[in-house]
Amino acid sequence: MKINQNEVLGYLGYRGLKIEADIRNLIEACSSEILNLARPKNVYEIYRLESEADQIRLQESFLSFKSHDLQNHLGDSSYCAVMAVTLGSEVDKKIDYLAQSDLLKAMVMDATASTAIEAYGNEVCDLIRVLASKNGFFLTKRYSPGYGDFPLESQQQLLNLLNAYSKIGLTVTKSSLLIPRKSITAIVGLTKTPPVNAPVNKRCSDCKMVNCWLRREPKE
Repeated sequence: MKINQNEVLGYLGYRGLKIEADIRNLIEACSSEILNLARPKNVYEIYRLESEADQIRLQESFLSFKSHDLQNHLGDSSYCAVMAVTLGSEVDKKIDYLAQSDLLKAMVMDATASTAIEAYGNEVCDLIRVLASKNGFFLTKRYSPGYGDFPLESQQQLLNLLNAYSKIGLTVTKSSLLIPRKSITAIVGLTKTPPVNAPVNKRCSDCKMVNCWLRREPKE
């Protein structure tokens, strides 16, 4: 799992700004701590897809989602991978501890952990891609609850489907927030034709907030 420093800077709001050496040094220190603390785990399953009007149905599970945006995202896919990944609870505990004693480091640690879980999510997608390619399939980008009109409340359904609590210790609150916090659930399409959209790790490309500061690159 590789933590990209520029991605961390983006989470911190430093895109387009000059970065001081002490901030970069702090990011490096936090990156080392995250890699030591993290206990990354994942679970995923492959399902055949069926589209019904404005719903997407996962055939073997009898689970369906009403989401126009998700349906568009999976439009050319005949299968999908449902996935969940987490860095584990120790990362959350460290961030919470720092929030009481060193607020700046807590903020940097939180941003670093967010970058790390995205990187780990991409690694798991690479594993799925290898499996898919052996059967002549390509992958779309990850699409998570909360994107577009795909309701955040679908987190619970995905976790139940994957039995994620018993397998990787991942659960969800009543307000649909994942616990541990540095975790991701997502659906990835498997299609017979190369997707025309961006690669899996280009998560900004589907976002409609084209002026978001996360799109700006930091200055050296």
